[in-house]
Amino acid sequence: MPRTVRRILLLVFLIQVAWSGVLAVIMLFQWRGSIDEPDVSYACDDGGTCYGGPTSYLVLTLVFGGICLVFLTIVGVLVGRWRVAAVRRARLVATGVRVPALLARIEPTNTTVYGRNLVKLVFEARPGGRVVRVVERSMAVLPIGTRATIAHDSANPENATVVDDLNAMAAAAARQSEQRQQAVVDAMFNHQRQAGGALAAVRDAVAQNIEVALAELRAKLDRGDITRAEYEQQKDALMRVLEMPTDRPMS
Repeated sequence: MPRTVRRILLLVFLIQVAWSGVLAVIMLFQWRGSIDEPDVSYACDDGGTCYGGPTSYLVLTLVFGGICLVFLTIVGVLVGRWRVAAVRRARLVATGVRVPALLARIEPTNTTVYGRNLVKLVFEARPGGRVVRVVERSMAVLPIGTRATIAHDSANPENATVVDDLNAMAAAAARQSEQRQQAVVDAMFNHQRQAGGALAAVRDAVAQNIEVALAELRAKLDRGDITRAEYEQQKDALMRVLEMPTDRPMS
């Protein structure tokens, strides 16, 4: 699970611990201050029956205290699991068998954090004919076919992890994508400056870059980063670039 998501979950649960714990303490002091008083009941403003006295405060103390305890338990379990996962990953990175892998597919999770989609990245390696598969939950945007390194337990290939920093890989992929898009633009202008047989060569270069851009655009659609309408709009724009006339300069 990405570190950002962990922090958000931890913050949410700690907020629940804080408000329920504070209310439990307040109700505890109210109970101790009214322990010698009798329990009372009276008509509420909405027509129901309201209760007061030490028993009511004791019940509220137990209710809010129980809520606080439940969320504290959840926090403890989550932190414990994250620590175990961190130790397991560190051990695999240090002592596991490393093999080259590829990003085989991307599965949506229908979870969004700060406007970014959380997805399952499925990496696969096939050393000696065996399939070693790792599923990483991440907000990193990577194209299908991204190369990575998997470290796995030789005795149990299912115990595996991705060695590479997914965020760093996503940043590198984004830079490569920008470079390819810039190459398309550069090729367009170069196309206008060329003449004769060079025009056909430039058109081929533009077509190749646009083909790469279309593949990346399709990958974004498959990951859910863009809608079908956005995909069609950007695809049409790329195709219009390919169909631009090459026998006259740009105005």
